[in-house]
Amino acid sequence: MSITIEPLSPFVGAEICGIDPRLPLDYYLDLLRAAKRARPDACVKAFTAVEIDQIARVAGRTVPKTLELLMEAGLGAVPGGGAEVLSDRVHGLLHPNKLTPSQWIGISRQVAAAGLPQYATMLFGHVETAEERVDHLLALRALQDETGHLLALTPLAFHPEGTYLSHLPAPTGMDDLRMAAVSRALLDNVAHIKSFWVMSTVQVSQISLWYGADDIDGTVQEYEITFPEGRLGHTSQSLSRTELEALIIEAGRMPVERDTLYRPVAPVEARNG
Repeated sequence: MSITIEPLSPFVGAEICGIDPRLPLDYYLDLLRAAKRARPDACVKAFTAVEIDQIARVAGRTVPKTLELLMEAGLGAVPGGGAEVLSDRVHGLLHPNKLTPSQWIGISRQVAAAGLPQYATMLFGHVETAEERVDHLLALRALQDETGHLLALTPLAFHPEGTYLSHLPAPTGMDDLRMAAVSRALLDNVAHIKSFWVMSTVQVSQISLWYGADDIDGTVQEYEITFPEGRLGHTSQSLSRTELEALIIEAGRMPVERDTLYRPVAPVEARNG
């Protein structure tokens, strides 16, 4: 479990990723309250649809009641993990114990009904077909037509190194760019497409700004989901604000700091006077 609070502006965001199924609801309520005490102005983005379902089941509460309690404690937005590829076939092959695609959509509807904005992801490049990728995007578009609560999609390339799918080929830059472009074209009702530079490389994320992405994410410090410490020589991944701004400008775009809800904080020239 990790909590990261970006200290660079008054519109900061805190993100809490991962849960322990042995812990009670009160633990997560206390965690949210602690984050808000530390930074009352932070928008806390926490707990994927899969994790919300797990917290509710352990607590013996309904999902709506669980969301109500989490929001009272400080929850401000929901990350998009756990959807993987919204295909019953893929879920059955790779992660049969996670929420099914229809269950993930169902939890997301309840997140929207609670008034929470949510991010979306797609983990592509493993056993899914091109048709299943498109079906995933169309499912998100239909959900967004219904709820309007999705803030952004992040297509995430699967890295097979160190997994039981290590026989699969590594992701390519062209596949990253293709997914950014197709996502932007199909998700005409989702405002933002993110290229996560840690997983796609800085260079590909730069290029993706011309293939439909408008966000390459933040400074980050350590990201151990794809590259845990000691694996493949990756121990830390970070970029400074200055480096990020330079990369975006080099790509021919204007860097703008944004908060968790995609509200612009200040463009570079405004901060520099």
